[in-house]
Amino acid sequence: MHVVAQLLTPGRTICRAPGSSKKRLFETLASVISKDQPTLSDSDVFSQLIARERLGSTGLGGGIAIPHCRIAHCTEPMGCLATLQEPIDLTRPTISR
Repeated sequence: MHVVAQLLTPGRTICRAPGSSKKRLFETLASVISKDQPTLSDSDVFSQLIARERLGSTGLGGGIAIPHCRIAHCTEPMGCLATLQEPIDLTRPTISR
């Protein structure tokens, strides 16, 4: 349980997050992460999430997705847990350039 407490903090937990698209959701996640971790800019987190999603969808199906990325100056693993206000249509194409 201690490992989970290190990965997920109350500050990086969102209930009923807004976002009608993957892009909007990634903007929300990036904002939440950068507010909790001031050394990470929201634009850097957002661009890395988008870059990873372009490689292939991180949606697993059944309403579950695990968007993830690497950021060069992020020295420890961290997570952000979110439930959505409205489901996102995953049948749409992945994020384009």
